[in-house]
Amino acid sequence: MIEIAGDADNDIRSMRQRLPADVVRTSSARHRLDRSSPTAMRCLAAAAVLMLFTASTPADTVSPEVPLRGALDVFTGRWEGAFKVFTHDGRLVNELHVKQHYWSEGKIQRGRFVERDGSGRIVTVEARNLVEQGRLVCRVRKDNGETSAHAGRVTDSDLFWSRRGADVVECFRERVVKTDADTTYLINGFGVYGRGDEASHFYFEGRYRKVGAGSRAGGGGNG
Repeated sequence: MIEIAGDADNDIRSMRQRLPADVVRTSSARHRLDRSSPTAMRCLAAAAVLMLFTASTPADTVSPEVPLRGALDVFTGRWEGAFKVFTHDGRLVNELHVKQHYWSEGKIQRGRFVERDGSGRIVTVEARNLVEQGRLVCRVRKDNGETSAHAGRVTDSDLFWSRRGADVVECFRERVVKTDADTTYLINGFGVYGRGDEASHFYFEGRYRKVGAGSRAGGGGNG
């Protein structure tokens, strides 16, 4: 998701307060990962690979090969699982228990996320996925009033959300995998916060199980 100008510093301060002291460097590195939806950083090399996959900017348009509505509809329903944050060298620094609900209102897909960290702190996020001037956009508002936006791109059956700013690059790859046993919502992503030698790199990983009606691959309903 692409942070709207003016909110980056708030996100950075929030993240620095929530990460362990040994992870937050006493530098000018900036972060916003603690309340990213959940939207799953391994090593910098892995981040570079993902960046090659998603060298998109907010100006990118939706891939015409995949129907937009179908790309969003696959996420409709209720999901529950874990969202993990790793340092560039593979250390787990944060794990959120996440509940997500997506539904449609006309041409807009709405979303509501409830995220709880290890200390019990809960953050509620509202999302709106829509097309603006031919571009797929996810607009997010947190329960503290902070807002952000990410540009979307559909590649094959995967949905990518990304943002790029002066001190941040983020990308999240989201997809749904169905088996005979269940339906799983998978997220992989990376974030680079800060500049040059002061930048911090993180890898994101999310795995949610569909819950409620239609939670099994062969079930009916949207959940």
